Amino acid sequence: MPPSDPLNTDAALTALTLNLRFGRAADGPHRWENRRMALRGLLRARPADFMAFQEAMDFQVDWLRECLPDWRCAGIRQPAPAFWQNNVIFPHRRWRLRRADHFYLSPTPDLPSRSRHSRWPRQATIGLFEGPPGQLVCATTHLDFSEEAQLEATAVLLKRLERFPAGAPALLLGDFNCTPASPCYRRLTAPPGEAGLPGPAFQNAFKPPFPGTFHGFQGGAGRRHIDWLLFRGGLRLMEARVLRGRYDGGYPSDHYPLWARFHRTACVAGPCSAAGRHAPVTEVTAD
Repeated sequence: MPPSDPLNTDAALTALTLNLRFGRAADGPHRWENRRMALRGLLRARPADFMAFQEAMDFQVDWLRECLPDWRCAGIRQPAPAFWQNNVIFPHRRWRLRRADHFYLSPTPDLPSRSRHSRWPRQATIGLFEGPPGQLVCATTHLDFSEEAQLEATAVLLKRLERFPAGAPALLLGDFNCTPASPCYRRLTAPPGEAGLPGPAFQNAFKPPFPGTFHGFQGGAGRRHIDWLLFRGGLRLMEARVLRGRYDGGYPSDHYPLWARFHRTACVAGPCSAAGRHAPVTEVTAD
């Protein structure tokens, strides 16, 4: 079980994102039953205020809830069809959920549906949270594979973000299935006004050359940078890490977890975190 309070100051904020790899995948020695203890090791080593998980099936979410008694859960679909994969946010108990929005990345986002360019139904979860020292918006998603589907999904996501305070600091965490060279990334990180973004543009917690985040249970440097930890508003990035180590002898997923630490600033609107400033990418090995 991770410590009950991962932070010591009200101004500090940590975030983690991980594509969990759906629990019914035929992964042989890396199947869910064998790697969940590695995930427990990760949660003990790197707890965060906000933890976002993609591809989480119901029984995996239940397991996470047991491991994280001091964290709440937002974004699970109930009832859900068999094999449904959730995109969930686990906020620490010191952050109170004020509003939540779970929707589909399609022309009919309030109904279970998919884009005609998307292979699978895709979804997102956004929450408005309140805690020391104020409000924060956190969103998580998992995009499909084609560029057309990604751009359509990004448009839906940005439209739903308009329902939340534009001046509030925000985190956007997930598996985007594309690299920072993609139109989807450019749309999310475009300068204010260029892409019609509500509020300031998002920034990546990592800098070029962007580190690989998918490793297919092979370890090493990883492949493409398709998992992103984006932020905007009154957040100053202090540290960002790709967690490439093994935990309890194994990898928690076929993707690497991303972890970052921020300092909350007094700014409530505008790109306070100084575009172009990035903390070093650090590869860490589990204890």
